[in-house]
Amino acid sequence: QRAETAFCKYMDTLLPDCPCPDVPYRRIIQGAEAERIADQVYEAWEYDTTYWFPLNGMSGEDKLFISPQRLHPYLEKISRVLGLPQNRIYEYGEAEYDSPHCAEVDALQDYAGAECAFLPKDFSWIIYFSHENTVAFAGTIVPRIKEILLPEKEHWNQLELDD
Repeated sequence: QRAETAFCKYMDTLLPDCPCPDVPYRRIIQGAEAERIADQVYEAWEYDTTYWFPLNGMSGEDKLFISPQRLHPYLEKISRVLGLPQNRIYEYGEAEYDSPHCAEVDALQDYAGAECAFLPKDFSWIIYFSHENTVAFAGTIVPRIKEILLPEKEHWNQLELDD
C-alpha cells in the first residue's frame, strides 16, 4: 500500500504535457488482432513461426541474408531507413507459450533465442532472424538493404556458422 500511495502521489505531480520516458515502444498483441496479423504474415510470406527459409524460390535480386555479426554495425542505419522509432512495425515469431508471439514495436531486436520476423504494417517486406545464424531480408526493402550492406557484399548469402 505504501508503494501504491507513493506511486499515486508521484503521478499526481505530473503535468498533462509531461514528456514520455525514453523507452522502446512494445505493445503485445493478442486475440483476434494477433490472428489477423498471423494470417496476413502467412499470406504474404508463408511464415507461420516455424522455421522459415525465405530464400527458396526467390530470384537473386529479391533475396539477401547475412550473419547477424556482420549486420550488427549497420542496424542503426537500417533502423533509420525503416523510419524507426517514429514508425511502428510488427514483431512476429516463436513464443514460449501456445500462441505465437505478436507485438507492435518501434525497434529491431537481435536474435534472442526464438525465430522472429519484423514486418511493416503493409507486409511489403520482412526481416527474419533465425537460429541458423542468419538475418534474411525479402521484399521491397532489399534494394535499400543491399545499398547499406554493400561493404559486406562478399558475405551476402553465405552461411557463416562459426561467427
